[in-house]
Amino acid sequence: EGCFLAREPRDNRSRGFAFVTYRSLEGADAAMAARPHSLSGRDLDVKRAVPKEAAQQPGAHIMATKMFIGGTRGPVTEEALREHFNRYGELRKVEVCTGREGDPKGFGFIEYEDYDAVDKVMFDCPHNIEGRVLEVRKFLTKEQQELSRRKADEHNRFRDRGQEQQNGRND
Repeated sequence: EGCFLAREPRDNRSRGFAFVTYRSLEGADAAMAARPHSLSGRDLDVKRAVPKEAAQQPGAHIMATKMFIGGTRGPVTEEALREHFNRYGELRKVEVCTGREGDPKGFGFIEYEDYDAVDKVMFDCPHNIEGRVLEVRKFLTKEQQELSRRKADEHNRFRDRGQEQQNGRND
């Protein structure tokens, strides 16, 4: 439906990213399924836009294929998780963690073949299985956690710089 190319306000140079708007979710799904994309011989890093309210969550901009699932104690089985989360993409692995005695620890992990499935899960919260509201979040390695912190700091510096410019304080 539309495209917005981000540009620097001072010199109108490209900031290296754009937003494409689709008329339907199916259009966005088709674009994601048709990856990889390239433009002028360069590979594009294509991902779904993160809503502003979710952008500050840890790992919001990290491409992860694994998820932490909390709140699984009791009736939530591996099969129930598989059945619920399979609708978002091809599952690689589903695990409900148990203790030595085989009793559920109350959390587990899901791994997808593609990072887009994780983003779709995150955008479709809350998730309810067997009457339980699950806690879902991207599983991040230590390196991804550090990258996420750096990106959040960078975002905050950029936001603060923009606010200063709007207030007439160009340092």
